[in-house]
Amino acid sequence: MKFSIRRFNEWLILVMVVILVPMAFTMVQDSWDFLPDNINYLFNIHPTIVIIGLATVDAINIFGGGAAQGFSINWRTASIYFNVVLYLMIGPYLFYRGFKRSKSDPDRAKPWYWYIGGAICIWAFMIIPVEINHIRVFNNNDMMSGKNREKDMMRSELAEVGFAAAEYGILKGDINESFKIEDLNLNDLKYNHAIDSIVSDTLMFITVSNPDQPDYSLTMEVKPFSEGVLSIRN
Repeated sequence: MKFSIRRFNEWLILVMVVILVPMAFTMVQDSWDFLPDNINYLFNIHPTIVIIGLATVDAINIFGGGAAQGFSINWRTASIYFNVVLYLMIGPYLFYRGFKRSKSDPDRAKPWYWYIGGAICIWAFMIIPVEINHIRVFNNNDMMSGKNREKDMMRSELAEVGFAAAEYGILKGDINESFKIEDLNLNDLKYNHAIDSIVSDTLMFITVSNPDQPDYSLTMEVKPFSEGVLSIRN
């Protein structure tokens, strides 16, 4: 067999290993289920899925007012370190050693571990674009979670201001054009509240805004003497 054909066949076998081994493992596992489900984490070519999953749970807990669980050492998190060693150390080492070993062979034939190391290296390169996308998704989710929580806090504080304004109008009854938010004596307000307009002592519009989110604001209708005292609109 000519040298070029042998080299082509070696790389063809390597590509087949890359494609067929994961497919065969998945089919056997799905059919017989002879290994625990957690074994998949040991050969996870996208280990940041674990990090994103745990971070998403923490984001949900924080959004709901709970505490973040953080990261702990368990089977899933430990698999991340194994994946790093496998794809960045073991794979390149086997690939390089196989290449060096073939140089001492008269036919330049590659040993079996060259194929394994080469397959691991190819899987490692496949990680890069997916991981970049995972990191982008993680950052976007984290940012959106913070923004949504901020919007909920704005809505809650606006309701507090609207309730205080309605109470002021019912008890004092002197709401007019000179009325200001400062008249409510609410000293712990985090956001900017302003009175858009006062139609009469029975209707006013209060808007809340946040310098950190200039494209988002909420307006509340306050009707002290109506059955529906407060109503919010974007």
